[in-house]
Amino acid sequence: MTAIHETMEVIEVVGDPYCVTKMLCLIGVLLKSVGLWFLVSAKVTLLIQILWYQNYAGISGQTQFLYSIVFTTRFLDLISSYYIDPTSCYLTKIILLFMSYSITFLLYFSKKSCQREYDNFKKLDILVLSSLVLCQLVNHGTDIINVFRAFSVFLEAMVIIPQLYFCSKAKKIEKTIYNYIILLTLYKSFHLLSEVYNYFYVESNFDRIAVAAGAIQLIFYCDFFTREQSDYKETMNRDVETGNEQPKNHDVHPKESEAMRSAAAPATGYSCDVVLLPSMLVLGEDKVSAATPANMKQEERQ
Repeated sequence: MTAIHETMEVIEVVGDPYCVTKMLCLIGVLLKSVGLWFLVSAKVTLLIQILWYQNYAGISGQTQFLYSIVFTTRFLDLISSYYIDPTSCYLTKIILLFMSYSITFLLYFSKKSCQREYDNFKKLDILVLSSLVLCQLVNHGTDIINVFRAFSVFLEAMVIIPQLYFCSKAKKIEKTIYNYIILLTLYKSFHLLSEVYNYFYVESNFDRIAVAAGAIQLIFYCDFFTREQSDYKETMNRDVETGNEQPKNHDVHPKESEAMRSAAAPATGYSCDVVLLPSMLVLGEDKVSAATPANMKQEERQ
C-alpha cells in the first residue's frame, strides 16, 4: 500500500490527478481479469477431459447448465452495447459463453452422456427461483440488464451445489474435478480481492452484491475442501491403526479406499508370482507351477 501512495504522490506532483484515478481503476480491473482467466482455465480443463480424453466421469451436467444461464444473463450487454470497452474483457465473455454452451451440449446430447444416477439434484428450480426473487429485491437498477446481472450473481453463488451433491453421492472425486474446483476458488478469490481493493481506493466501483454472493460461494468451496481433508485424515488414521498402507491413487475418494484394498488383495495375503520368481528362474515355470499352494492342496485331497 505504501508503494501505491508514493506513486500517487509522484503523479500528483506532475500535475495530472486524473491519472491517479485511472491507475487505481486499472489495478482493480487487473485483479478481476486474473480471476476471470482462472475461470476460463477451469472451463478449458473440462473441455480437455471431454474432447481429448473422451471422459465424462465426475462432471455435473446440472452445474454446467446453470453456468450457461449465469453467463447468458450476465452478458446481455453484448447484444445491446453500442461500444466495446477495452477493460470489459469483451472477447473473454464470448469465450466463456461459447465454452459453457459447448460443455452443456456435449454432456447432454453426446453419445456418452453424463452420469445421470449421480447428477440428479432435485432442487434446481429452488436455486433459480430464489435467485429470481433476490434479483428483484436487491439490484443496481430497475432496467432489465441490471436486474438480470444481479440474477446471475446470485445464481452463481449456488451453481456449485449440484456438483458438490454429485461428488458426495458418487463418493469419488476425479482429479480433473478437484483441479476444476481449485480454479473456481482462485477465480472467486481474485474477484473478492478486487472488490476489497475497490472499497478502499475506488469506492465508485465497489459492488456489495458481488461481495455478498462471492463470500457465500467461497464458503461452499471451503466446506468442500475441509470435508475432503477430514475424510482423508480419517482414512489415514484408520490405515495407521490397522497397519495398512494408503493407496497412492488420488482419483479415488477416501471413503472407498478401504473397500478397494480389501477387494484387490489376494486371498492368500501375498502374490505367488513375486514369491516364486527366483524359483521360476532356476527350475522353470512348469516345475514351479506344480508346487503352488493351490496344486499342493489338490494333491493332498487326492
